[in-house]
Amino acid sequence: MKRLCTFILRYLKYLFKAKGRHSIHSPFVFDLYENCISKKSENISFDKIENQRQILLKDRSTIHIQDFGTGCNRNSCVADVVKQSSKPSKQAQLLYQLALHFSPETIIELGTAAGISTMYMAAAYPEKKVITIEGSPEIGAIAENNFKTLSFENIDLIIDTFDNAFPALNKKIINPALIFIDGNHTKEATLRYSNHFISIIDKQSVMVFDDIYWSKGMMEAWNEIKKHPDVTVSIDLFTFGIVFFKSGLTKQDFILRF
Repeated sequence: MKRLCTFILRYLKYLFKAKGRHSIHSPFVFDLYENCISKKSENISFDKIENQRQILLKDRSTIHIQDFGTGCNRNSCVADVVKQSSKPSKQAQLLYQLALHFSPETIIELGTAAGISTMYMAAAYPEKKVITIEGSPEIGAIAENNFKTLSFENIDLIIDTFDNAFPALNKKIINPALIFIDGNHTKEATLRYSNHFISIIDKQSVMVFDDIYWSKGMMEAWNEIKKHPDVTVSIDLFTFGIVFFKSGLTKQDFILRF
């Protein structure tokens, strides 16, 4: 209960600070807000992805989960895993819009879960590769089945820990890239992953961080990421934190309604 109250308080503080389109004076961010963040998405794949989500939410079969972030091993039913770890449609559609808006050559996702957000991003450009990494083999098997069931052929699923997967992953990245970090929500790991990718991506790439208000550690990590000398613009949407590295932009931090 205490953690829930703390989270609600963080959200209320976010709402108090968050600005709308009329308060955005950066042409780059205004265009992004109008044509990506606040834009309603439409794609023929959305309905079939959401139908698959509903099927999974009714699946009460038990799987064993290896959580490399917390070090916890536990049994859970498929429905609970999907409910807790998959992005809601509004957030998944924003990932789709970001992929569509920036047209990255490579999309990287750390934390596949059931593959819902993976498929949304893959739907933006079926001809481009989405590489997603999942540490838990049993959760990865669910995602792989979803990809096959819905005929997503541009997704490359890697079952491994993030750190172990990086050496091979580095060779597959073609810039510009869209990086979505959605796994191991600790301060240390988040900063390690962000620094790793910042060292290998170009200035046209985009990084998205999930659950930046999830804990005190994640909030601290987000504040450090915003201050990185290579980051020119950051956008706080409460659920997601997005950072850009484009040259020619004044270094600014935005808190926007989503």
